[in-house]
Amino acid sequence: MSFHIPETLVGWPWSRQLNPYYMEVGTASSLWLRSFNVLDVKAQRAFDLCDVDVLRACCDLMMLLFIYDELSDCEKGSVVQEQAISIMGALRNPGTQRPGGESILGEISRQFWSRTVECAKASILTQERFIKAFDAYTSSVTIEAMDRDANTIRDIESYLVVRRNTIAAYPCFVFLELGMSLPEDVLEDPVIRELKSYIADIIIISNDICSYNVEQARGDTHNILTVAMHELGTDLDGALTWASEYSNTLEKQFIMAMKQVRSWGDSIDKDVMCYVSGLGNCARANDAWNFESQRYFGKEGLAVQRHRKVVLLPRKA
Repeated sequence: MSFHIPETLVGWPWSRQLNPYYMEVGTASSLWLRSFNVLDVKAQRAFDLCDVDVLRACCDLMMLLFIYDELSDCEKGSVVQEQAISIMGALRNPGTQRPGGESILGEISRQFWSRTVECAKASILTQERFIKAFDAYTSSVTIEAMDRDANTIRDIESYLVVRRNTIAAYPCFVFLELGMSLPEDVLEDPVIRELKSYIADIIIISNDICSYNVEQARGDTHNILTVAMHELGTDLDGALTWASEYSNTLEKQFIMAMKQVRSWGDSIDKDVMCYVSGLGNCARANDAWNFESQRYFGKEGLAVQRHRKVVLLPRKA
């Protein structure tokens, strides 16, 4: 049995871009994560495939998100909760040595955040926003694990409430601020908040469609397609159609909302437009990552991106 990945982001104004320093900086970031020796050979192989300091911070963030996802995916809720405590303790106290016996995620997080604060020159407000967003993310990953323990399949609305944090989009959005000095009232403006919400949901749809095959094979129900099939009483094709239509609606809403962004004066507007454009680019970057990272389709990712056909994997015993 197979399914067809629907085309999303058709006509999206942001094309795939690659930072010219990516190979150099990405390699350094990858070597840093390798130094912890926490991934098995298969997971490491799957993962390997701007301003230099900001780029390094972004690469390190992706490394942290990946390793946390890898180490939490199959653990019980109690273990994931302890992982979250270690991570948040490190982010709040990056200058303090981590206690022995805790999850390696604590030390990875501490090194990541120490380097980011020092080299990427994150402002105090940006640091506070990141820690708040990452706390929401780790808390929701714990909720996901507890749902997994209880074999819970949420309805669409409550799933999206949790998934908007487990997708880790909001910590990434904070990194768009690096090098800027956007005041709180700009980032909390209703239109800006809407724009972030639209992109988070677009990323959810794209990621959940691409990750569905490997997740259904291991019995993971934290996926919008599984949730839609369960709530709407439809099959996989019906869920894919629903998800595609929802994404298309979100894309249109984002473009329309961009036109409603108000002015805060010339000194701020340039950064606001750069931030909003960064949000749009996040959607494109995530879509490209889904196919290029080898995480969901192995070495066939670019071929799948072209022909869109996916053969369902057998369920693991």
